[in-house]
Amino acid sequence: MKTQKTLTVGVVIVLAIYAGIAQATWLGEGEYTDTANTSALYHLNQSSGTTVIDDNSSGRTAHNGTLENGPTWTTAGRFGNGLDFTYNSNDRLNMGNIIHSPSYTIEFYFKWEYRYTSEPGYLFNADGLCWARTNLITHDPGPATAKVTFGVRDGSGHWLEINGGDTYSLDSNWHHLAFVREYISSTNTTNTYYYLDGELAASQSHAGGYWSQDSDLLLGYTIGGTFDEIRFTPEALDTFGVPEPATVAILGIGGLLLRRR
Repeated sequence: MKTQKTLTVGVVIVLAIYAGIAQATWLGEGEYTDTANTSALYHLNQSSGTTVIDDNSSGRTAHNGTLENGPTWTTAGRFGNGLDFTYNSNDRLNMGNIIHSPSYTIEFYFKWEYRYTSEPGYLFNADGLCWARTNLITHDPGPATAKVTFGVRDGSGHWLEINGGDTYSLDSNWHHLAFVREYISSTNTTNTYYYLDGELAASQSHAGGYWSQDSDLLLGYTIGGTFDEIRFTPEALDTFGVPEPATVAILGIGGLLLRRR
């Protein structure tokens, strides 16, 4: 009887964990594995050069990036090496004309280099399409914080902006940031989302479609800080991060249990 009770409780716990993970947006920190659905994945594990190597190990076409105006390689990335950018220097990572899909996700790890200025700079910019910039919230006392604003151009040419406000802010720690445009063709609706560490920080929905034009996606555009693990996906994602091995095992067991019901 005791054994049966233990097994029952164990099954309930596994199912509860499985359900919670399935509904979560954050799986854990780590380097992504390339898939056929990815357009560009930069681990930034290089130590030199101006060509940023795309991990296209899934067999898809590689989309390498180019360093412009002097970003520097650093060993102080989130997972090994990374790219360091100097404030207001216009050094940047040019990902090229990569935004073609109605829906997309731009994501990366970022560690802000605090600077006492009202506008610390842009995280990225694609001229005429989208951008993400920072604005200082607090300076003293305590650690400085900066909110992030995500701007997207709608089908009529107007700019729509969302920001995480004072609650969801950057500090001098590593954070995972994700910016999403989701186009729903059946209703001609465009949704925009900004996620901080897997949590939804801001969102907006509007009718009228999305703006499309050729424009290079530039990261590190005037901001100071370090980037790591950059990924562009031509889909609207709502799950981020990499599950730890133990979590993967639980997911597998949970899946078997659910299929056997």
